[in-house]
Amino acid sequence: MTVHVAKVDLAVPVNIEYQLLNSPDNDSLAVISQHGRIDLCAATAEDLPRIENMMQFYNYDFSEWHKIELSDTGLFELQPKAAYWSRNGVKPFLIKVNDALAGFAVLDDELVDNASDYNLGYFFILRGYRGKGISQLAIQLLLERFQGRWEIYCLRQNLVAEKFWRKTLASVLGYAVISSEVRIHDEDCRLFNFSSKKITKHY
Repeated sequence: MTVHVAKVDLAVPVNIEYQLLNSPDNDSLAVISQHGRIDLCAATAEDLPRIENMMQFYNYDFSEWHKIELSDTGLFELQPKAAYWSRNGVKPFLIKVNDALAGFAVLDDELVDNASDYNLGYFFILRGYRGKGISQLAIQLLLERFQGRWEIYCLRQNLVAEKFWRKTLASVLGYAVISSEVRIHDEDCRLFNFSSKKITKHY
C-alpha cells in the first residue's frame, strides 16, 4: 500500500519572488524567500535512493496515525519502488533549502477520479523546516507548474494534515476547496479535488 501525506507544517504568509531554474524539462523551479533559496528539483535516477532514505522519516511521522511496524533491522521495510518510479505518470522531486535536502514530493497517477490529471502521492518536509511556510512555497510551485485537475488526500484521522491542506490550498488557489470523505486503500480518507488551471504563473 502506498501511504499518502505525512504530517506537514501549517502555512504562513510569505512574500516570494519566482525564478525558473535552468532545467532541460522545465520541471525544476526555485523560490527566493526570507528563508533563502528554496529549490523544487526534478529528481534523477541517482536521486531516487535519497528519496527512499527520506521515506524512513516519512513513515515515522505517518506511524502516528497508521500502524507501521519496524523490521528486525530497526528500520521501516519499504515496498520495492522500482516499478513505481518507472511509471510515466510518476514525477519525483527533491525539496532543498539553501542547497540542503529538506524533503521530497512525488506526483503520480493513482487517481480516485479518472477525470483528474495529478495525484500528490507523497509530500514530506523535515521537522526543522516546518512552520516556516516552506511547504506552502513548494506546493505553490507544484500547482503552478502542473496545471490541471488535482487530487490530494490524507487519512481522515490526521487532523493536522487536513488543517494544513485546507489552509494552504485556500491560500494558493484563492478559494476554499471542498473536500469529501472517501475510502482509499481500505482507509477512511479526506479527499481534496480541485483545479489549478486558474493559478497565475510567475515565470
